[in-house]
Amino acid sequence: MAAVNIVTASGGTISQTPSGTIQAAIDALPRVLNHAVTINIGAGAIAGFTVAGFTGSGSITFVGTMATVTPTTGSASGTAAASTSSTILKGSSWTVNDFQDKFLSNTTRSTVRPIKSNTATDIITHTIASQASGDSFAVVSPSSDVGDIVVSGCKVAVTLQNLDINSLTCDDNRHLTVTRCLFQNSDADGSVYSQDDRRLTITDCVFKSDADVVTDGTDRVTVHTSVVHVGQVSVSLAKKLSTEIYANACTASALVMDGCLYSELDFEAVSSTATPLVISDCPSVTTRNNGLVGSSNSGAPYGIDVSGNSHVNIGSYNTLSGGTGDVICDGMTGAAVTMYANIAASGGTLVGDRASIVYGSAYGTITKKYIESAGDIRAVTTLFYGFEGWTYSAVTAFAGGGQASATLVGATMTDVTVCASAGDSIKLYPDYSAAGRRMLIRNSTANAVNIFPGTGGQINSLGVNNAYSLAAGYSVWIVSTSGTTFKTYGLSVNA
Repeated sequence: MAAVNIVTASGGTISQTPSGTIQAAIDALPRVLNHAVTINIGAGAIAGFTVAGFTGSGSITFVGTMATVTPTTGSASGTAAASTSSTILKGSSWTVNDFQDKFLSNTTRSTVRPIKSNTATDIITHTIASQASGDSFAVVSPSSDVGDIVVSGCKVAVTLQNLDINSLTCDDNRHLTVTRCLFQNSDADGSVYSQDDRRLTITDCVFKSDADVVTDGTDRVTVHTSVVHVGQVSVSLAKKLSTEIYANACTASALVMDGCLYSELDFEAVSSTATPLVISDCPSVTTRNNGLVGSSNSGAPYGIDVSGNSHVNIGSYNTLSGGTGDVICDGMTGAAVTMYANIAASGGTLVGDRASIVYGSAYGTITKKYIESAGDIRAVTTLFYGFEGWTYSAVTAFAGGGQASATLVGATMTDVTVCASAGDSIKLYPDYSAAGRRMLIRNSTANAVNIFPGTGGQINSLGVNNAYSLAAGYSVWIVSTSGTTFKTYGLSVNA
């Protein structure tokens, strides 16, 4: 049985029960607590406990024991090899993923992080600031195995650290922190279930084997630098949610948000078989740090599912993909997504009544991306209920003319401001080949400019790959009528 002792803030041991229970240690404390108390828990199995009804300005911290693991091959401790970085510690001779769901303790940096995965030479984690070759490290796991924990009605801060916890239920607490803990048991209500807490902070934890985090009505939820392996984090009705989660091989959606008022997401998902990120009725969702990333989620239909009255601004980074598309915006008419096309994989599938799609540049960065929504309009600054917000681009026609090297144009309103000689050329961007797309081209120069279709295309009845000549001082609409044919409309003199 694990040993238990209580230490006050001043360092004096007020009771020691080498073979006692954690509950006995808790019961020895006054209910009005105005000082910090640490309850140390040794290695081994020990019964769960209840922490309830404490008030005052103090705190209670439960600290378990970490033990170095026994690896299949290689060494679980030593010094980091050359080329170690903030997220990769270098070594040798390890068995692939032998350390998955364990913890990397960098003693040089006084930091413990859960391990996402490992190769024969790399241990991969969330960022460890200043980690470098020569750092001392050990691969560890909690050796204090605790049963079911209940924390209820505590107005003092409560912290759980370095524990292997069967389940945690908490409600009506001021601030509960869970750090460096392992959850590896499935529970119908959630391995961590938080209801109506003021604040729940989870850092550097591992949730594996269908272990879940479920919150309902907790005001502030933080899940940072944590690993979810075949598990789920489900947050409902939070006033503020902040995440930094790595999800691996999840068979259910790894992060589910419902009715969260304000959310900041750093989220990575790999090898998922369900849509990794599901957002419903969340009016303000933004990204932080690395944003939304992920790969090898081919078993999942989408990377992100947005529905209800949600507004998701994927403004910093997004490569979170699925088998069918990156983002689906469905459900009620309030759902909205803002994306930027000058970042990787910002395309995808958008399906729904309302979407706002913001491109960081006019058209060039969305080559080979696709976006489907009302009107299926590309190279547009904003799409909202199917209305266009035009992009404007001033261009120089290619000197010497011809189709092959003609200046590509793709903005909704293209203004040719330089045409050195009659016959200098521009060419329609390939994204305008689908039927219904249109572009207004203005010739603001003193020379006629040649407008070429994309390779294999035809404008009016001029023949394949032949140019339409736009006279100096005129503007014209060019509309795609099929994948390869275009017609001109509304030729007019510039005002």
